[in-house]
Amino acid sequence: MALWLAVRKQRSTELDLLQKHEPHRLAEQVAADTRQHQLRTAADAREDALARRVIAEVLCAYLRMPPGSTAEEVQVRRAAQKILERHTHPGDIRHWPGLFLDFSGAHLDRVRFTGCRFEAILFTGFASFISARFDGEGNFQGAQSADQVDFHNARFVDDVNFGDAEFAALPKLDQAEAGPDHLKLLQRHWPAGWTLGDPEDDGWAPLLRTD
Repeated sequence: MALWLAVRKQRSTELDLLQKHEPHRLAEQVAADTRQHQLRTAADAREDALARRVIAEVLCAYLRMPPGSTAEEVQVRRAAQKILERHTHPGDIRHWPGLFLDFSGAHLDRVRFTGCRFEAILFTGFASFISARFDGEGNFQGAQSADQVDFHNARFVDDVNFGDAEFAALPKLDQAEAGPDHLKLLQRHWPAGWTLGDPEDDGWAPLLRTD
């Protein structure tokens, strides 16, 4: 009963957040399965810091909701992810600095956080980066997790930083790999319990458990 009430309260909170900002059409933009173009329109509100924060909160709230199985729902969720991907890239003119992304319990599908930096990220439930590809720096410094974070089969191409990250459970990096570092110039700091193995013939190196 207590668990059921907690789930109801969490979903109610997230629905309230979506409904609260309906005057700005943000709820419709992320909830309607036929309005991906409106998601892109929402992403253009770059100048207003409050609007950026609200948009990020609403998109994260949407991604925390249980995913649907229809093709339209999958496409809308991916569109929401793309907006957050773009705006967490420090080298992009569309970068939104200082975002707090709460992916607590979120299920992220086919994400590509290319060169993204998470200045503050919170996982209070299971979060999945399965098969994600980090083409630039994968910076999770200071990340906090109260549950499992899954990087199964993830690909880390460039620098990686899990410094000062706090995980309640050992993150999953099974079958994850790091790209070639022929000149030994890349800076890579892995979570406790994981280390980089020897490169394979293609130059990619597997992540290995240390225990």
